[in-house]
Amino acid sequence: MRSSGSSLIDQIANRVAQRGQRTALAAWPDHVCFVEAKLGFELPPLLRQVYLYIGDGGNGPGYGTLPLAAFAGESLTFLEVYGDWIAGESLGDQWTWDRYLLPLTDWGCGLYECLDSSEADGPVYRFDWTAADDGDETKEHLDPTHESLTAYFESWLQGLPDLD
Repeated sequence: MRSSGSSLIDQIANRVAQRGQRTALAAWPDHVCFVEAKLGFELPPLLRQVYLYIGDGGNGPGYGTLPLAAFAGESLTFLEVYGDWIAGESLGDQWTWDRYLLPLTDWGCGLYECLDSSEADGPVYRFDWTAADDGDETKEHLDPTHESLTAYFESWLQGLPDLD
């Protein structure tokens, strides 16, 4: 059942349909629970609804949300990107990644938008991992883009930002 944010979820679903962006069926609840168990915390409510009611990845700004499950033709899943960043594999050994900073949207060429999931409707940051050097602080490469995940999707619904 959808919570009070359902009108926003409906608007996102309509925009996704208008763009022909729906690339996957909605995520299975068991798979969302699996991802949350791996993270050690629940996904923020709005992000959880996007996965459960709209689709498992490929929805929203840029190239869309990262998929939770692996699909044929997809490059990396949400947990693969997150796991690499937490382990420092793609960012360099000296990086420390905040466990509550979740990869959200892929913009290509090493640009991602990330959600601070330590809050229910936390801020969104743009992250360019290609500009990072070993020894840099992660926060040096995080640029705030939206005050909340709600504002992030509302901005997209108004036409900005996007790859169109």
